[in-house]
Amino acid sequence: MWFLRFPAMIDVPSIVPEPSFLIPEAMELLKRVTRREDLTEDEILILALAAAQSALAAYVEPGNRDAEETINKIMSVLDHTDVVHAELRKLHLLISKRQLSRAEPEAIGE
Repeated sequence: MWFLRFPAMIDVPSIVPEPSFLIPEAMELLKRVTRREDLTEDEILILALAAAQSALAAYVEPGNRDAEETINKIMSVLDHTDVVHAELRKLHLLISKRQLSRAEPEAIGE
């Protein structure tokens, strides 16, 4: 499994396959979180993006390159249950906000 446990997140594995390539701001966020339940949907999505980017950053470094392994690492991040659920909830929220913002001008013009 590509997950790595961070000391702060004792009860759950994080979704970071290449922590040495993680940007400092994402690492700082992980250090400040003690439980997965403390993460907001935005934080989950940003950390997933940072984790996928870290896998790509590791791949482009000189040395052994295994495209299949890199794809598997990225898939393990992007297909993680917490990430998929956060993405769907965020998309539903964004869609409903868009529908409301479009409906308001029509109601005003009537």
